[in-house]
Amino acid sequence: MVGLIGPVLEEMLFRGIFLRSFLNQYSRTKAIVLSSLIFGAAHFNVYQLVVGFLVGLLLGWLYERTRSLWPCIVFHVAYNSLLIWLGDTISAGQLASWPLLALISILITVAGATMLRKTLAPRVGGT
Repeated sequence: MVGLIGPVLEEMLFRGIFLRSFLNQYSRTKAIVLSSLIFGAAHFNVYQLVVGFLVGLLLGWLYERTRSLWPCIVFHVAYNSLLIWLGDTISAGQLASWPLLALISILITVAGATMLRKTLAPRVGGT
């Protein structure tokens, strides 16, 4: 639920409804900041407020840049899933698998950054 359904519903609400509406009413920066504050506050604790706000800024920028919820949903699902996996690994006392987890995280990050760069790069010479 937290790894898949939560991010899909949150992105539909916070980027699909709030941010889209704010972009019609305010400047780009103000719209992204406001939707990020609401996103952070909706997590109902101080720690997630700060992290939620920062992640919300990134997701808001990503939505504004692509005008698509899909990159936001994919990032949010990956982020939540990684945190769940990391939390389960640490709480199970499987710290010996930490190097493997770090390597997988780095590979996923590099692959995601590469896909994001290709998605956001200006198209040269055509439609």
